[in-house]
Amino acid sequence: MFFASPEGHFIEVNDALVRMLSYQTREEVLKLDLQDQVYVSAEQRDEITRQLHNKGAIRNFEVTLSRRDGTMIHALENAFVVKDGQGKIMQYRGVFLDITEVKNFQAQLQRERDFTSKILNNTQTMIMVADTAGLISYANQRVYEGGGFEQNELVGHRLDRIIS
Repeated sequence: MFFASPEGHFIEVNDALVRMLSYQTREEVLKLDLQDQVYVSAEQRDEITRQLHNKGAIRNFEVTLSRRDGTMIHALENAFVVKDGQGKIMQYRGVFLDITEVKNFQAQLQRERDFTSKILNNTQTMIMVADTAGLISYANQRVYEGGGFEQNELVGHRLDRIIS
């Protein structure tokens, strides 16, 4: 959780954010410049500020933050503006949710999918996968080439309607 000034400094942070950014104390984090020391991308920070000014809030905005040691973490930011009686923005209040593990897992899963897909699509064997109800969920490139099928003719269709 954080409170930040429109000028780009934290006003208040909770202990979870201190730990997330790998600092020892709140005071260290309160001295940070958001644009240069917290957000990896100045463009990201500018877009967040623009949306906060235009819409008054952001939800699940994906950001990359820099830890004290320079390593990066991925987070979702949710924030809203706090205005004074004249409508002037006084501060931003929000939370960061660390999604680094999720992003790393997704990247690993995508690498494994790509690897498996390359193997399955470069074999000379026709491979088709159907569930217990007979719905086709996968067919490799050899099936399409050898059977003269288009993808929309196989995936999602029942196997018994294609093969007698």
